[in-house]
Amino acid sequence: MKFSSYFPYNAKLCINGHEYAKRQLAKEKIAFAALDNGVLWCADPQRLQKICDGLSADKIDALLRKG
Repeated sequence: MKFSSYFPYNAKLCINGHEYAKRQLAKEKIAFAALDNGVLWCADPQRLQKICDGLSADKIDALLRKG
């Protein structure tokens, strides 16, 4: 999250979807090979696709409101 110190004091939430997917794979203990900005391979590609599809506007909004 980035905040501006100048008027009108805007905030910006920056999310890296690739990093989100990698953290979810690690959390679920699914083997994968990470790239700097992506995934080279994954032991369960269907689950990876579901994780990526699950990063919705509602989930991002909930993350912003959580902070």
